[in-house]
Amino acid sequence: MLYFGLLSSLWYNLHMKKISNLGLTGRKLVGEGLILVIIGICFLIAGWQFPGLILRFIHAGLFFLALYELSMIFFRKKKSNESILALVGKAVLFGVLASIDLAVQIPLYFAAIFIGIYQLFTAVINFITYYLYRKDQVEPRLRFLIDGIWLSILGVASLFVSGTQLVVQTFIIGSYLVLYGLTNLRDGFIFEESIEQQSLKRHVRLTLPLFIAALIPRLTLQRINDFLADNKG
Repeated sequence: MLYFGLLSSLWYNLHMKKISNLGLTGRKLVGEGLILVIIGICFLIAGWQFPGLILRFIHAGLFFLALYELSMIFFRKKKSNESILALVGKAVLFGVLASIDLAVQIPLYFAAIFIGIYQLFTAVINFITYYLYRKDQVEPRLRFLIDGIWLSILGVASLFVSGTQLVVQTFIIGSYLVLYGLTNLRDGFIFEESIEQQSLKRHVRLTLPLFIAALIPRLTLQRINDFLADNKG
């Protein structure tokens, strides 16, 4: 239902507004959204084999790199920054990781946990933003409620999925990427002007660590800054 609602809304607005008419902010959001949707669809279609194949390629590449460095030492007498024992250990380690499913399960499990925590944190911020906007009768605000709902659902699901349920983990990650990409497309086409206007109004800045500020919607930060500016006396 969420997919259908977001897709139908985007389909309508894609006909109402062309990408060429968007500003820098809108194009950036649309570009990021398209990339996220494509990656998310790959997760949903291919399942855990998609991230598994990527991880195996990485491990295999590191395995052959270690073998290459060993061959340079033995056949060309080339010096290496690492000892022969360390290179042999790396070759064995990455060779094993490239061949076992556990090397795929563990990263996916921790990725799902991390995404779940991030989703719940972002959902809380969206709910707070919606509450503040509703209290002050600020429009548009419905998108914060919608984002908070789907982020809460996926966040809870991510935290309660077992580490052995690769199919479910991959589905959750893929769904998150698709929905996050669709929200970027929505914001790029529909809310670009609102986002740009709010980002340009900076009376008093609330200084936060970068990693925290990156998680909080720009409109929420701006409302806090505007509140501080109005009450600084």
